[in-house]
Amino acid sequence: MKKLLIVLLILAMVFSMVACGGKKDEPQTTPLTPEEAWKLEPAYGKTLHYWTGDSCTAATNLADALGFFAEEGLTVEGFLGSSDVEAIGTQQVDIAIGHIAKAAVPATNGVNLTFVGGAHLLTGCKAMYVLADSPYQTYDDLKGKAISVPNGIGASDYNITARLLLEAGIDPLTEVTLTPVAKDACVSAMERGEIAAALLGETFGWK
Repeated sequence: MKKLLIVLLILAMVFSMVACGGKKDEPQTTPLTPEEAWKLEPAYGKTLHYWTGDSCTAATNLADALGFFAEEGLTVEGFLGSSDVEAIGTQQVDIAIGHIAKAAVPATNGVNLTFVGGAHLLTGCKAMYVLADSPYQTYDDLKGKAISVPNGIGASDYNITARLLLEAGIDPLTEVTLTPVAKDACVSAMERGEIAAALLGETFGWK
């Protein structure tokens, strides 16, 4: 029994030495510089198209206007469309900024888009508006009323409005009626009494 164990140990030692002796050193690689890595990208040397947004999705427009893309050696061109998700999914653009709540469902349902980072980290791009001479002065005044979420139920306007109401202690599902009314029709809808308020981008609201 002892002889058998000794033989097995010797064989194990022999095989382990053969295995070690046959292992070659891994080739040393030098990390690529950012410029070298960029030259290997499929988009290198091509014009990148970005979706032209407004308000809190205008960062790409501003980056282009201020020359930030050019400083990085990138050639870009704006694309004016109706939907950032559609523009990305149909490959009309390479870059778009939009609300993650609006894009999450299309992304999980097969639309070919990828989230690469946050683009808008501050508050203040949209606000709740009422008519200047309306009786609505606080969120509590809006209880039981209809409020427009212009870009639709489940999209960014809906989610932002729901968060504003929740912070004010109002249940957006039971204490108000959230309804989509097109942005350009919100003022006239308020004047007719169809809605009491609307969530609007501040660039639109200022006008």
